[in-house]
Amino acid sequence: ANLARVLLPEVGWRVGLRVLAAVIASLYLVGSVGQYEPPALSASDQKAADGGMFGVFKDPKFRLTCAAVACAGFGYILPFAVQAVHAENIGLTSDESATVYTMFGTFSIAGRITA
Repeated sequence: ANLARVLLPEVGWRVGLRVLAAVIASLYLVGSVGQYEPPALSASDQKAADGGMFGVFKDPKFRLTCAAVACAGFGYILPFAVQAVHAENIGLTSDESATVYTMFGTFSIAGRITA
């Protein structure tokens, strides 16, 4: 059984999503432990990096990409906020809602891998 199938009936969808978010955040934390210091920049690369950490924001294409990713993030998370309430309103059980969340995540991962 996946985590959503266990959490949704026990604690509800609001707390369940918070727990799932905490699990994902902890996975990112574990991944960040494995990071290492990158190699030093060459002289030509150092010239390009002189803008500092936020120098990349001078590029309009990068700013547009950041805005697009932020908007896509809101569009991606919106079904998670609305879907469980709608499912309850039409009479689906928590187990069926968990199945829908699982399918949504599975197809999202498959789409990202094949894109």
